Amino acid sequence: GLTGDLWRDAHAKRVTLRDSNGIWVQADNVHISWDYRQLLARRFEASRIEASSVRVLRRPQLGPRRPMREQPVSIEIRDLRARLLLDPAFSGQQGDYDVRANLDLERGGPKSGRVSAMSRLHVGDQLNLAFRTGAKGVFKVDGNAEEVRGGALAGAVGLPADQPFRLLVKGEGSLSRGHFSAYATSGTTRPLDATGAWTPKGGQATGRMSLTASSLTTALSSRLGPELQFVFSGSRAGPDLYALDGRFTSEALGVRAWGLGNPAKLNLAATGAQVVAEARSLSRLTGGATSGPARLAGRVTGAASNWRFVGAASFEAIAVGGYRLARVTGPLEVSSVKGRYAIKAAASGFGGQGTGFAAALLGATPTASLEGERLVNGQLLVRRLDVVGRELRVQASGDRTLVGAVNVKATAQVTNLSVARAGASGSVVFKGSASQSRVGRPWDIALEAQGDRFALGFAELDRLLGGEPRLEAKAEWLAGRLEVSRARLDGAALNATAKGALGAAGVLGFRSDWSASGPFRAGPVEISGRAKGDGAITGDLVAPRLALTAELEQIDVPRLPMRNGRLNLVFERQVDGSSGNISLIADSAYGPARLGSD
Repeated sequence: GLTGDLWRDAHAKRVTLRDSNGIWVQADNVHISWDYRQLLARRFEASRIEASSVRVLRRPQLGPRRPMREQPVSIEIRDLRARLLLDPAFSGQQGDYDVRANLDLERGGPKSGRVSAMSRLHVGDQLNLAFRTGAKGVFKVDGNAEEVRGGALAGAVGLPADQPFRLLVKGEGSLSRGHFSAYATSGTTRPLDATGAWTPKGGQATGRMSLTASSLTTALSSRLGPELQFVFSGSRAGPDLYALDGRFTSEALGVRAWGLGNPAKLNLAATGAQVVAEARSLSRLTGGATSGPARLAGRVTGAASNWRFVGAASFEAIAVGGYRLARVTGPLEVSSVKGRYAIKAAASGFGGQGTGFAAALLGATPTASLEGERLVNGQLLVRRLDVVGRELRVQASGDRTLVGAVNVKATAQVTNLSVARAGASGSVVFKGSASQSRVGRPWDIALEAQGDRFALGFAELDRLLGGEPRLEAKAEWLAGRLEVSRARLDGAALNATAKGALGAAGVLGFRSDWSASGPFRAGPVEISGRAKGDGAITGDLVAPRLALTAELEQIDVPRLPMRNGRLNLVFERQVDGSSGNISLIADSAYGPARLGSD
């Protein structure tokens, strides 16, 4: 609870930070001496902040990245003291430190501070950091950390906590002249090494970073490769211009940019800079659909706060399911104006082939075009989207309302299903809409689909759905989670409803109710009359589990007719390679009949 004078000298028994999994930071016996009147001048000023302990229990579950904004208030903390406890779930080893700090962070102005952390468990293990920034790019930074036999500081940055650790960062200068160096050692390895220096005549910076040394970058190493390297150089080429050349390379990706500009002013000459990026395998970088080499080339013009890229992209050997494209190419334009990003892109596919519905609908030469924006507040706006395939047409357009909501409406037409498989026919029209009232709020999604002379080429399913099936659904999407509040399918002999969720990690949780009219035939077995039941889809996208329950009026098996049956089906990949089990209980002329499989 809170005690004391909340406006000058406040005490809190406990302060916690939470994420979706609960508390991850806990501070006890917090005391703050501050001057609330400074808030009127957009300034937070505290003469002292202290806590008997600040405990970091684990790593936080990070949410969606929010756009960076200007510092809202100036911050001055003259004396900050706390005992910092790092739990093994966060740092691999227990850490216990005495922390002292002071900070002076002016809003839109100079910034300075000092931080020290001295280990209470291992004398001599410590972290120290001092920094200062000022006008005209003036800066100074001096930081070091050392653990003779390893410890929680190394573990906190993902390095082995049982290996000697050292980190050194030094730099000083201004926009016209300066130098920096940074390196880290962990045991016998050197995961970070970078140096640079510059004068009015030019300069150079080089560096390398291991992505396999830290657990925090392991995911990046699987995509980019074991190491990143960079080289940046510049030499005077005029009164206010430099010839600039920068390279970024890894095992999977290479990027080069070169042209005339002024790094101190963060702008480029009118001719801009050429940019070329090449990847050996796009699917390795993105983790998405299987694809081969990719290339992006174009020119960047403008300055840091107002730039524009115009170029072209190409991708080879793209495969999704049973559909493959030999090549996709098209122009690309990306621009940024004061934090607002816009994109215009077009893509033409060549050599499309394969099996299944995607191959049939998209055909050999599909095309697509997109115009969209990422607004300053982080909202996404689709201005226009068009997709044209052999038997597919998609059109979408969106806008932003006066109150800040973004909307998009879309229509998709599948014009001829007969090209997809034998027995399929007819067409389907999809209509959908999505809206987001403001950033951080879920997207409200509505979908309708209507078939015309519809058939998929599966006799029993086509009988149930009929020639004009209709689907309606409403859902919400936020941070990778899809919540379906209502879905309804109406066919000639089948009616079904469903609701549930698809989690951000691919976790499934859907339930449904259904009813259908017979007869249903499976070999010599015929189920006549009405049938109804419910079902659930659980598990995840990699290993889903489908459980169905059905109440059957009549089951006709040769020489064993049955009534009032209850059928349970479970489809789930088993360790022995089977796909699930089935059980049936029903009344017969010979008494209760039971059928089952394990």
